[in-house]
Amino acid sequence: MAKQKALSRKQQVQKYLTAENVILFLTMLLPLFSVYYDDANSIIRQGMNVWEALFSGRFFHYFSLCNESVQQGLMVHQANYGLVMNLILAVWNLPLWIAEKAAGGNILDHFAARVWGKSEMLLCAWICMGLLKRIAGKFGFDEKKKQLLGFLFLTSAWLVLGALVVAQIDIICMVFILLAFEAFLDENTRKFLLFFTLSVLTKEFAIFVFLPIILLKEKNLIRAGVAMVLPFAVSVLLNLPFKWADPAGAALKKPRTWVMIDQLTRMRITLFGEIRIPAFFIALAAVVVVSYMTVVPDKKELPKWMTYMGLIGMLPVFVCAYSYPYWGALLLPFVLLLMLWEDDKRFLKLFLETAAILSLIVADMIEFPWVFQMVGGMLPDFLFGLQGEAPGITEQISEFLKQDMYFNMWTLAYAPFVVWLIDSLIRFWPGRKADTAKTAIKASANDWIDGTDRSIRILAILRAIGAFVLCDIEIFLILIL
Repeated sequence: MAKQKALSRKQQVQKYLTAENVILFLTMLLPLFSVYYDDANSIIRQGMNVWEALFSGRFFHYFSLCNESVQQGLMVHQANYGLVMNLILAVWNLPLWIAEKAAGGNILDHFAARVWGKSEMLLCAWICMGLLKRIAGKFGFDEKKKQLLGFLFLTSAWLVLGALVVAQIDIICMVFILLAFEAFLDENTRKFLLFFTLSVLTKEFAIFVFLPIILLKEKNLIRAGVAMVLPFAVSVLLNLPFKWADPAGAALKKPRTWVMIDQLTRMRITLFGEIRIPAFFIALAAVVVVSYMTVVPDKKELPKWMTYMGLIGMLPVFVCAYSYPYWGALLLPFVLLLMLWEDDKRFLKLFLETAAILSLIVADMIEFPWVFQMVGGMLPDFLFGLQGEAPGITEQISEFLKQDMYFNMWTLAYAPFVVWLIDSLIRFWPGRKADTAKTAIKASANDWIDGTDRSIRILAILRAIGAFVLCDIEIFLILIL
């Protein structure tokens, strides 16, 4: 009996100690322990300040209290988010506020506190993975395909960079986006409006995801307009007590609004002589027209059309505006669902997605080197004795490659992503039928393009390793140099 139990334990260990699980563990935990971005500090402090405002009797003076934190050096940026997001952050960071009150000082100077604050994004990533697999089950994905979907999601460079390196709140918004998307699929209007409103209240970008999805199904513009306006009406109501009690503090949120408008309108196309029109609005208008004019003839095809619209809805923000690399995480669920929807050319589709996203991360490393930089007080301090100083290797590489003598050749790293994006928009178009036919002459070629279970597994692991290396690039550069 004891021998059988020992054998059973060994089998359990072997079951979980697979290459996929090992690389998943490393890919998710190393950046969690290694990087502490300025935004992460401000996000965690905003959650802690909710409790400070509540127990000091200054709840509706929350934004002024956050401004005091900025002046005291406790956070870098002004409070950026509304009540809903701040309450979500507050629930997770309550232990940090209690610990700071008990011990004094700035609790976020400590490694363990930083990891705890960032871990909220790790939890949300796993919740999103579960929701994504549940949605995939409704689309008819079998268990093997759902497992692959979950692994590809959690090890994507987009996800790792946004949720674990930078610890941005986009992943919290994604939880509500997926819940709203699932409710829309189930035709549960009340649940959809609830989660849709929460998704926009956590991050306004959710509006771009659902704009074409709503217009695809709802051709009554009044009803569609009411649904789109609802989150903003709720936002205004939630902000009113703060504006009445502390108008000066509430006004501190305004600069972020104008910064976002600047980013969305910075890329412009010159037309009609010398008129420079924001590319974002042209692309957004095209998305709105296509989604509203599209009529899905067969209700069975509606889920795929909705997934496609979710993808193209966010593209104007990511491609036609001054966007940050971690915003790509909001595209990821729709990309993966569409990529795995059909079994034809599955190896080729995964190979192209891998090359595109990893090359984009390389380009982002040069354009936004500060995103990838390590700071003091995290794991690299203990490993390399940095004594609280960031090595800044990515910054040096960026400055070197941006010299005029190199003609900005580094921008070629964006090319694979652009080509893949164009190919995907065509390949994933729901009206296009999958080419599953094989001929004797093309059999070997199709076998390579479609791939085997083994080749897909190897490629998925290599994709995860690529994300692991690039998202922790400064650690590897220190080891090499």
